[in-house]
Amino acid sequence: MSRPGTLWAVIAVLASGPAPDAVGQTVDAVYAKNCSVCHQPEGRGVPGQFPRLAGRVGQMTGSAEGRAYVLAVLLNGMAGAVEVDGRRIFGVMPPFIRLADGEIATVLSDLAALGDGGPAITPDMVAAARDQPRLPAAEVNRRRAALVAAGVVP
Repeated sequence: MSRPGTLWAVIAVLASGPAPDAVGQTVDAVYAKNCSVCHQPEGRGVPGQFPRLAGRVGQMTGSAEGRAYVLAVLLNGMAGAVEVDGRRIFGVMPPFIRLADGEIATVLSDLAALGDGGPAITPDMVAAARDQPRLPAAEVNRRRAALVAAGVVP
């Protein structure tokens, strides 16, 4: 188990090659700058400290509820205890609301396509999620529990 206050970041796994997003940065650059320090360059995470994203994002974004959850995590952050791969993690992930809709959509789409073959996320989906009322990070975690029970979030 990690120390309380451990910082999580969301989104992982580098694209196989540079793909420009809606604001001209590559997926690799956006991921490297915002996600890789915690989730590692290939999205494997750090067991017990930072959840892996590789092989999980596509599963989560495969349903409307899962997409809403992933976008809520990115735009609102998340705080509290979670269990990933049988290990309890307690920490805080900051919100990435400062990222452009295209940046979020491109990184999530690449992650969803790798491993699980999940659907593409569009900038319009991100914009719609951004228009929702902001949630406290602890509320995002509370909502996660129901999605885990339903098999939407691994």
